[in-house]
Amino acid sequence: PTNVLINPSKTALVMISDNSNQIYSFAINSSGTLGSPTISTPTFPELQPADPGSPNNLLPFGATFIRNSTGETLLTTSLNHNSLDYFTFNGTSGSLGNTNEVSAGYPDACWITTNPSQTFAYMAHGTGGAGKITSYLIASNGQITQSTDGRPAASISGAAGEMWVDPTGTFLSLLDLQFAKVYSFRIQANGKLTQLSVASIALSNESIF
Repeated sequence: PTNVLINPSKTALVMISDNSNQIYSFAINSSGTLGSPTISTPTFPELQPADPGSPNNLLPFGATFIRNSTGETLLTTSLNHNSLDYFTFNGTSGSLGNTNEVSAGYPDACWITTNPSQTFAYMAHGTGGAGKITSYLIASNGQITQSTDGRPAASISGAAGEMWVDPTGTFLSLLDLQFAKVYSFRIQANGKLTQLSVASIALSNESIF
């Protein structure tokens, strides 16, 4: 498993498994225990997948939820399609609905986050993605498009990893998994990122992974 998260209405715990190409949803009981999982196997046709042997498999990795006028939506990154994929989510049954896909344009689509108002989504591309961070516009109806016409919102010299956006939606922090650094960016009105600072992390082994 690469990610565990709870949906906005706090009725389900969702687990992402990239190796099995499956998404597990467990109902959260009133006692705090988990029910039996609803298992979804997301597929989406792709003409040039990273793994030609399984072209329709998404191999989801990172994930986050948004809430919009149509309900709850699960956003995932796809290692196989190098894309952002998003699904309507039923918080009662734990099932996934309509699937949509936005090409990222860069490999190693790994981590994803949104700003607090859920108008922007950001994807970090790992080692093979040459340190790219791509950004996306989230419409009020949940539709998602790239916000910078296929260009990265920002780039670093290492491997872009996990990200955090501050509660005001002004700043984004990014972990560099290759050189053990933390980058800070200012979020512009169009979703692009302006680098502010870089802080090194003192580790006995320079690489985090």
